[in-house]
Amino acid sequence: MRLLSPRARSLAAPLLALALARGAHAWALGFDDAADVFSDSPALLRWSHGENATEGLRGGITWAVEPRFCEQLLPRFPEETTVHEGFFGLGDAAMPTLVDCAALLRTIRTALAAWGAANHNLRFFEVSRLCEGEWRAEAAANSSNASTYAPLSCAHAELVLGAYEPDAPSGSDASARVLLSASAAPPLVGARDFEPGGWLNGDYTTGEWRGGTPPLARAGGGTIVGARLELSAAAGQCWWRDVDWCASFLRAQVEDGLDTRAFVGSFVWICFATGLVLLLLLIGVELYGILQLTALAWDVDSDGVVECSEALQAVRILCGICVMRCRGVRVDSGGRTLEPRAAAYGVLLSLARMRLAYFLVIFALLFIPTAMRESLFLPCIDCDDFHATITRHVGVALGLHPADAAVARASANASNASLYSTNRSLGYNCSHPLQNVAPFYAGAGVALPPSAVSQRTFHGYPRYVCPTDDDADALRVLYPECDELLGCETLGGGEDYSFLLTNESGGGPDACSRWMGPYSPVDALDSALSFTNEGTNSTNYTWQPAPLGRYVASPVCVQPFITDWLGLTGPFRFALLLYKALVFPIIFVIFLKILSFCCLMAPWMHKTRRRNERLHRIANKRKAEVRRMTEGGQAFAVKQVSKKLGEQSKEVISRLKALSDIQQETTKQATAANALLAKLGKSGEDRQSRVTITEPSASFASDSKPAKASSKARVQPVEVATSAPDVDAEAKGE
Repeated sequence: MRLLSPRARSLAAPLLALALARGAHAWALGFDDAADVFSDSPALLRWSHGENATEGLRGGITWAVEPRFCEQLLPRFPEETTVHEGFFGLGDAAMPTLVDCAALLRTIRTALAAWGAANHNLRFFEVSRLCEGEWRAEAAANSSNASTYAPLSCAHAELVLGAYEPDAPSGSDASARVLLSASAAPPLVGARDFEPGGWLNGDYTTGEWRGGTPPLARAGGGTIVGARLELSAAAGQCWWRDVDWCASFLRAQVEDGLDTRAFVGSFVWICFATGLVLLLLLIGVELYGILQLTALAWDVDSDGVVECSEALQAVRILCGICVMRCRGVRVDSGGRTLEPRAAAYGVLLSLARMRLAYFLVIFALLFIPTAMRESLFLPCIDCDDFHATITRHVGVALGLHPADAAVARASANASNASLYSTNRSLGYNCSHPLQNVAPFYAGAGVALPPSAVSQRTFHGYPRYVCPTDDDADALRVLYPECDELLGCETLGGGEDYSFLLTNESGGGPDACSRWMGPYSPVDALDSALSFTNEGTNSTNYTWQPAPLGRYVASPVCVQPFITDWLGLTGPFRFALLLYKALVFPIIFVIFLKILSFCCLMAPWMHKTRRRNERLHRIANKRKAEVRRMTEGGQAFAVKQVSKKLGEQSKEVISRLKALSDIQQETTKQATAANALLAKLGKSGEDRQSRVTITEPSASFASDSKPAKASSKARVQPVEVATSAPDVDAEAKGE
């Protein structure tokens, strides 16, 4: 490649030094080790542009996956396998599949398309179907940690994706590897921007097309002729693909310092303990309901309901009887026994009346957190990112080197000549791809910029599934992006853009600006009149002139919903876990309810059912009477209170009746006295006076008669209690 002219070098040197001081951009090239891009390093490898339209990058990089690729890798996705585990052997038939071979292939295609969008020299074509029946076994890799089976190769595929079985767990460097087949022949790359193509002399009948493609030149380093990308399928290796849960999880771990494993464990145990407590409470309530229906012999007040005190007394006495019988002492229950048929009726009725919503909440707390831990959380913690791994190692297969690996080899106090930085603000010229490149010093104390090739695939955040600006800069050094020249750009020969930025070109710095935007006659007229860059992108300056060439745009990342018909599968996966965790318990509860109802309606339970229904009606009637405080309800309340106080209910009722008669007689006397005073027609003072009748004090221990009205001159109004007697107060007063 030709170097810059003296005029270009004098203009670029100060601009490059100023721009490199603004920020850090770092990348590295080479295979096995970082290469020196300013020399013909043997570690510098790249794909050749190709001699004709079908060779090298001109024909595109063909790729295929081995036939056993999916068979070996799919069992290493716990987010899918845990969903299908168990389920009484019906997992594969009853549960849909979200991670299958087609999903893995879509991820691979997405990663390859992302690299193809980062450099217009790169194109990938899948030839998996062409390789069917064409696979040939190669010699196994001579490595202590490699799998023993021989890898496969296909004559149609330049890039093969397969699996191998290293003796290493997830998170290690052996999770994936790239094997390159290289040639010492120097590769061909684009040498300069090119003029628009056309037929010779403008006549298509000549059959000769000239221009339209960049001229080629030999570059330093070796040529990549084939590559293998192998992912680990070892027993200790696992992968995750669904980013919905893992991205949030890893962000909390990296940015907030959250201990994700402890958080998951605490979440599961808290939910399980809450569900267990609710289950015990529900079981206690159901057992109490069963005792109300089965311990009918212990209903001492004959109200049709066995209260808690009666149930506890029954349990206490029966347990004592069982203990005595176990010791060989025969004890009589006194006629208070548990009838087997009544007990069966109580159990069946409780099962038939179970609240399905209660069990739904309890089962969700008991089973769903555990399922979420196994299928959603632990894969993010224990496994490698499948998509990020593919993206990272495709970049390695293209000749890029991870910057983090280069930094690890460099000394902390010395300059790292294997890392480089590109100043994109100066522009880019494919004739001189290294003119805005400078070494990056590892000891500068500046963190490495984000990179798809340098990212971590285990607990890595942020994750990059598309090449970044630094990856694109490295690709433009390996594979120069030459473009078609505009008419004004041909004045500089397509190599020295500094000529276009001087007044010598005849138009000034903006004489050869590119413009692209919403096209309209108004925009075109404004651009022609003002000769400015209106409508350009001020973010990346893609179409504005630059000191050393034209500005380049940032790579555009593909979107998940565009490349995958299902998009993000997190909500679907959570819905499947709900279905798996709850469907069989709920079906079992519904089956028990239906079976219990059928047994209750069976002929052998007819007599017991009628008896218990009658007792239920009695209990409901008692409750209604007490609630309305009718005569029957009052009598029932008196019985309950007298039982608690140890009194005879009949005696208490007779005394309350006597007290009621006294109050009625007092009321009649007061009414008669007030009527008499109204007829006398005394003076105003006497008319306002009223007779006061003192109510006799009633007592359950003496027979007191009503007192007569006082004959005193001053009389007060009569106040008579007309409400029903307070049964509880009177009983407590006794």
